Amino acid sequence: MTLEAYHPSHAQEEPPSTPDSVSVPTEQLIFQAPEQTSSHRIPSAEATDAALAKIMEHPEDYLFAKEQQAQLGDIQLAYAVWEEHRDNSWIKRVAHKLKVLTPETREMIRNSGFREGYYYPQDVDVFSPKIQAAQALHGAMLAKMVADRRDWKHIDTLVVGSVSSIADTPKRVAHILSQWGITVDNVQFYGQACNSALGAIIDLTRRSQQGETIGPSVVVGLDSLSGSQVDPKDIKLMRTFGNGGGAIAFVPGKDIEHITGRTIFVKDEKGVIKIQRIYELPTEGKKPLYPWYEVTEGSEDAIVQTDAGIFVRMIAPEGPYAQMNGRATFRLFGRHMPKLITHVLLRYAENFGNRYGRLWRWSLGHQPAEPVNTGLAYYTNGILESIHENGKFMDSTVDKAITQYLPKRISIPWLMKKAGVNNISAGTFLVHATEMVNRGKIKLHRPTLLVGYGIGSVMQADVVIFH
Repeated sequence: MTLEAYHPSHAQEEPPSTPDSVSVPTEQLIFQAPEQTSSHRIPSAEATDAALAKIMEHPEDYLFAKEQQAQLGDIQLAYAVWEEHRDNSWIKRVAHKLKVLTPETREMIRNSGFREGYYYPQDVDVFSPKIQAAQALHGAMLAKMVADRRDWKHIDTLVVGSVSSIADTPKRVAHILSQWGITVDNVQFYGQACNSALGAIIDLTRRSQQGETIGPSVVVGLDSLSGSQVDPKDIKLMRTFGNGGGAIAFVPGKDIEHITGRTIFVKDEKGVIKIQRIYELPTEGKKPLYPWYEVTEGSEDAIVQTDAGIFVRMIAPEGPYAQMNGRATFRLFGRHMPKLITHVLLRYAENFGNRYGRLWRWSLGHQPAEPVNTGLAYYTNGILESIHENGKFMDSTVDKAITQYLPKRISIPWLMKKAGVNNISAGTFLVHATEMVNRGKIKLHRPTLLVGYGIGSVMQADVVIFH
């Protein structure tokens, strides 16, 4: 069969309207202070190091509020959250006090798929040296949690992904680990927002399978999306995001085998989510992106790779607060992800189905909000149903012989409400992975679909086998 490769340029200008069964959050309730600007100062290395030294005198003051771990074969997974617990009742009381508790706000809170989260108070500056030092400590605690369970005293490669951490956070995490008896050879930073953890996992695995020698690796995704960067009147943003992180300890190419997949980058021109990232795109030491990154024309200036990692430019808000347009976010990912997922599934069925068999029934994926999760599965399953019935995908004819290896539908269970965690950006994929493993929904030696996407915007779908 000749299968036309889906490329982002094929995406229609307007995605299908949201299905009736899916409730997308209403437009944001944003109060902006016009006198302020979106500029912020990245804390100096000296100030952050001094804050870290002070924090390390009493690290017990920064313990996690809640944590969870899981094991899949030799792979170790974990996630944790920190600071103040707030549930939907608390958020409704805040909305009532600020006189923004409308019927639409109530519906949004009810349909978001989140029950609770963990936050810094409104007066806390997450970009301050103290909080940035705390981010490094939390990253080290997560890395140690999974490394200890593998009895590792040495990590070949440590990757830290975040949108709310400074780019030298991986070095501080490695420094803390060395004080705890764990050495680290290589560190990288991934600024891919919500796709940071999955992006790093897949990149390490693909690099290993292409001949690089990569030993024991730990990927940490963590973010603190609260405090002074969130407008207290923006109930939607407050309900969606919070503090937390996840980690995975694995040997690339051994514990995880990459079968096939695609990673695309489409520059977010409109800023469907605008956030105060605390890193800048490097101007020196640029190198070509890994060859499996497909960058759309005109997007080249918004993603940079160096030896230090991969950095994505995100549009900053006009004022001091992060902003999110729920409908525009759904349209952005709804325009690309269903076709991207379908193309990867077809590629697997055509080239690997005969060898590995049918895909495992459950998939792992990012959990941004339940309406987005449900909507992407809805549209993807509609495409799959059409292929099975009509043998067509876009302008290509699908060989009926391979449809036996093509699932009739994908299922990415929504588990954030049960986990008691909201969207923690870079760590959210690892929350889902941990919960899925603990529920017995992910198995060894079964080809499994992984789905990730984050603002900026990096989007990917991959088929892997866990060993």
